[in-house]
Amino acid sequence: MSHDHENPLKRLVGRLRSNSHPKRTSPTSPTRSGRRSTSSSATRRSATPPSPSSHHVKDAPVSLSLWSAAYDTLRDRPATAGLVIAYEGIVAQVLPEHMKPAGINSTLRDHPDSRRQQLVTAIAVAGLRKGRGRGSSGGAGDEVARAVLDTAKADVEGMMEAYPSTALAWTGLCALTPLPLDPVLRVADMRAGVRHVFGRIQWYMLLSRLLLPSAWRDDAAFRRAQETQQTREMLVGLYRKVLEFEMNCVCAAASSWNNAAKNVVGWAGLAALVDALRDADAEVEGYVARNCDEGTKAVLLGRCRDLEAAEGAAEAAVPPTRGTARNTAPQVKV
Repeated sequence: MSHDHENPLKRLVGRLRSNSHPKRTSPTSPTRSGRRSTSSSATRRSATPPSPSSHHVKDAPVSLSLWSAAYDTLRDRPATAGLVIAYEGIVAQVLPEHMKPAGINSTLRDHPDSRRQQLVTAIAVAGLRKGRGRGSSGGAGDEVARAVLDTAKADVEGMMEAYPSTALAWTGLCALTPLPLDPVLRVADMRAGVRHVFGRIQWYMLLSRLLLPSAWRDDAAFRRAQETQQTREMLVGLYRKVLEFEMNCVCAAASSWNNAAKNVVGWAGLAALVDALRDADAEVEGYVARNCDEGTKAVLLGRCRDLEAAEGAAEAAVPPTRGTARNTAPQVKV
């Protein structure tokens, strides 16, 4: 006799998986309206962004500039250069053979920005095509990791046509697969970061419209922010933290087979990084609330929430860690 009806974890996973992609809207639309059908969801997501052919295209170049600046800062900063090198080596494995960088130690940094964009786009597309919707041979934990990735990758896919920068921003997420991600999710700080960051993919990608005057309710305030580079610096700082967390997540997932990845994961500073992400997002939320017009506020603020809030999942959606101390590396077995 089956006991699935008694298992709340399996029920939540089933709900996440069934809602994550069968009724998705067009890949160019950043809405999640097909994800859930409850009235509460419809109320919270009533403000739908304009089509990519109108508003989104205007800030797409700005978005790429912001994400590129954040990425380059991590790449060039001594404290995170090793993390970026290991990360690039991992995600490059997803590239088709004819596109893989030449040389055993070659990384994405060896290419100009235009070529890097081509490579990360190929990685993102390959990752999105790989494995979604396949049955899992693992247990409930693997099912949770699969549901989390299906949900997050659906958001990435929904933004890519409107925002080419999506590929640079979420290359690592696209390259992730459920089995190695599962033990990573059992570490409390990493799990908290995944919930925070992966639930805000649309929020992060739409924030570049803050550099459009049409998003502001006060032209003078917009001009002042432009003159001081306040908005740009704030967003680049936020994106840098997002990328650093994503890179740590990817390297942690690969640490069972990649020694370089194992050695660069910042376990000791992971809790502080997640806290800094929360603080940075709170700062941007306040900035949006103070400066943006009502339409822009409705669109942006409606997309700034954790993954379990966006999908209606409870704490049980990601299994708790027993006896795992904060900031310690998991025993990753793949």
